[in-house]
Amino acid sequence: MANEAALVKQLSSDKVVEQFVATAGAGAKSFAKEVALTISGNPALEHAKLGTVIVEATKASALGLSLLPTVGEAYLVPYKGDAQFQLGYKGIVQLATRSGQMKSFGAENVYAGENPKWDKYNQELVTDGNEAGDVVGYYAFFTLVNGFKMAAYWPKEKVEAHRDRFSKSKKGPWSTDFDAMAKKTVLKSILQFAPKSSEMKRAFAEDTQAEYVQAGIYDVTPDAPSIETAAKDLAATRQSQSPKQSDDSSHEAENLFDELSDLDKKSTPNPFAENLGGTSHD
Repeated sequence: MANEAALVKQLSSDKVVEQFVATAGAGAKSFAKEVALTISGNPALEHAKLGTVIVEATKASALGLSLLPTVGEAYLVPYKGDAQFQLGYKGIVQLATRSGQMKSFGAENVYAGENPKWDKYNQELVTDGNEAGDVVGYYAFFTLVNGFKMAAYWPKEKVEAHRDRFSKSKKGPWSTDFDAMAKKTVLKSILQFAPKSSEMKRAFAEDTQAEYVQAGIYDVTPDAPSIETAAKDLAATRQSQSPKQSDDSSHEAENLFDELSDLDKKSTPNPFAENLGGTSHD
């Protein structure tokens, strides 16, 4: 608990708050408090290196997602002494909504009483009962504004196999919010085929990176824009909205990632450094 208290205190310091300015702007102090609350609510994170906490929290900040577990948009997950960013179901909902490409989308629990059967030829879930009994699977769907649609159904066993392969952390959302993470996983599996904004590509790449690290696979989506690009994009947006702050915003983004790079190198090697620096092709 002493380590936890020390980490929370560090996250409340002016020096650490400054690390979040490039992505959180005027809300940097509030976001730092949110990160501190996240650490306080998960004792398994108390031994996480400060550098990894800052780097991974910044990923959520750059995407405009909350890290509070009660919100369910994104999480900090402890793994081998580091903190890792993980996307939540509500985070995918937020990003898909912002994309402007969706007419409808979502994911649902499927119950034993519904007698679900997946028609693979028509890509439809057929049910003939009621929502009763245990959850036996998860259904996800989307329809684009241009009419293109896709759906998927994963039995619970398939979701559990995915969890067992890609989530080795025993103190993350898979243990506290299984249904939400299951719905995220199935929805993410089909949204890979939908047009994605730069931030959605980035979120998927960061989420996949965390999964691949835990599965021992050292590869991620190569063309996803990096978190550094995210901060610089935000800084550019602020320049156009507030010309007087243009120089300060640019310097904030550059300084942030100079410092984060140093922190990351001290805390843990990053096998994805080259792969995450691609360019968006929206």
